[in-house]
Amino acid sequence: MQNSVNLSSLEGNNFAKRYTAMKVRKQFRFKNVLILLTATLIFVACKRDHEKPRWDTNILAPFAYTELSIQNIVKNGTFQTNGDNSIDLFIRDTLYTLEMDSLVSVTTPAFDITKTLDSIIFDSPPIVTTVTLGMIARQIGGPVGSAIIANQGNSIFVPNGSIQNVTAGPIAINISDVLETAEVKKGFLDITITNGLPLAITNSQFRISNTNPPAAVISQPTFTNIASNTTALYTEDISGKHIEGRLSANILDLDLGGGFVTIDTNAAITISMKVRGMTVTSATAVFPEQNVLNDESINYLLDMGSVRLKEMKMASGQVKIKVSSSLPDTVFF
Repeated sequence: MQNSVNLSSLEGNNFAKRYTAMKVRKQFRFKNVLILLTATLIFVACKRDHEKPRWDTNILAPFAYTELSIQNIVKNGTFQTNGDNSIDLFIRDTLYTLEMDSLVSVTTPAFDITKTLDSIIFDSPPIVTTVTLGMIARQIGGPVGSAIIANQGNSIFVPNGSIQNVTAGPIAINISDVLETAEVKKGFLDITITNGLPLAITNSQFRISNTNPPAAVISQPTFTNIASNTTALYTEDISGKHIEGRLSANILDLDLGGGFVTIDTNAAITISMKVRGMTVTSATAVFPEQNVLNDESINYLLDMGSVRLKEMKMASGQVKIKVSSSLPDTVFF
């Protein structure tokens, strides 16, 4: 019968349709899952890495290559090639630069020096006088004096004590070419006696004084026991005394010893006088050439503030030196 329905075929067709639809839905879900998984992988793969990058290739290879000569190394200097192929380098460079924000203005204190006449030293040349044996013999006279004069070059016996109380003078001493008058502040007079007689001087007394008034005595020394051909020195402190250019010396007493001697009437006693280390408060004199002032004192700068410098180069400034002299003589500064 044509209108009859085959239930078995109809149910089979419905099952097939349902199966097909189910299969399609599964495939759709699988595709969606696959797409979602792919997108997740892509997102994860593109995620930014916050760790520090590292480069550790373990590759040994030159990074760059060039050549350097001495000219490239030495920029602020010079070099010199020696014969043994060694090289001397001379490098000049600034190690440190100090810049001052302002100039330093300094002031010097007054540097005054006053030298008076009493700082000038006066030394006289030696003043020498002699008294010969012939002069002594003629003064004492008598048998002894006559015997000495008569026996020139001969040996005779002179009794001890036979030549006593010999005097001489005044003996003029003229130093006016170097000194007219002087008020001595300090100084010394050296008197030297050289006995050139064949007889010893047992005692001698001298007096040196000014010739003109007030004719004050400058020195009156006494010598004893000066052997033949020996010298004796006497030093007189003449500080505070008045000295003139014309002096006189007197032998107040001269005693000689005795013995067998060879007579030489030209043999003499030499008396030498010399003023040394004399400074004066006033004088009319020709002073010897000398350095009166040689001052090496340090004059420190003022108004330095907080600046602490050992040396400086002055940008500008003046040094003024004023010298005046009231001495009536040429003075060199």
